[in-house]
Parts: sequence; structure tokens; C-alpha cells
Amino acid sequence: MLPSGSLPTNTRAGGVDGFVAKYNSNGAFQWTKQFGTTGNDQSQGIAVDSLGNVYLAGETFRTSGGQDSQALVAKYNSNGRLLLQQQIGTAQDDEAFGIAVDAADNVYISGQTFGDLAGADSNKGKYDAWVAKYRP
Repeated sequence: MLPSGSLPTNTRAGGVDGFVAKYNSNGAFQWTKQFGTTGNDQSQGIAVDSLGNVYLAGETFRTSGGQDSQALVAKYNSNGRLLLQQQIGTAQDDEAFGIAVDAADNVYISGQTFGDLAGADSNKGKYDAWVAKYRP
């Protein structure tokens, strides 16, 4: 989470922005990527696959307006180039908290929703937990 200001080579979008940064094994800075809307956006989890691709899970406010957040999943290559960015969610609040990659590079994301996710049971009230699997 980035409370104020901008990171090198990035511009703050407003509110709170999320970011991911890479350092080498000696602790030397490699790159940073920042994302955000005019609302509060957060990085919640990070994972790396066998090829060095970096996966980020978090939340972002809708780019089309509204008060509710969407779960966010992003994939960067080992050089920091954005390969995928996807919002997951409903018309209500949705957040991604955790992300993991297995030995076959399948990606698992966990989070919570206040709405009804497609292909899942109806919301049982308040926030419901969810898990999703993505194959490479």
C-alpha cells in the first residue's frame, strides 16, 4: 500500500495506490509497478511461478465508477512488464487477499465477496469467502 506520493517511474492515481516491487538477491532495486484509481486500492498478496512471473492479488475500485471494490489479479513477467490484469467480482464489494502458485504453475486466489459470484452459490449474507483456480 502506498499512502501518499509516487514511486520511481510511477504516478499516483489518487487515494491509496497498490504496488509491487522487485529486488534482486543482493537487495538491489530492479523495478516497481503501481496501480490505482481515485479510490483506495491495495496489494494484498504476491506469488512467483517457476518462470519468474509475478502474480499480485488485491482490490481496486471500479474504473467505471461506483463505491464498491473489485478483486484484482495481475501478472507481470520477471522484467516487470504487465501480462495480465483482471478484475473479479460482482456489483458489491469483492476483495482478493491471498494468492499462491503450485508446482504446475496453477494459480490459486482467495478472497471475499458481498455479492453473488458467477458459478458459485448465492451469497449467504455479509461477506462470503471464495477460492478460484487459474491454469497457465
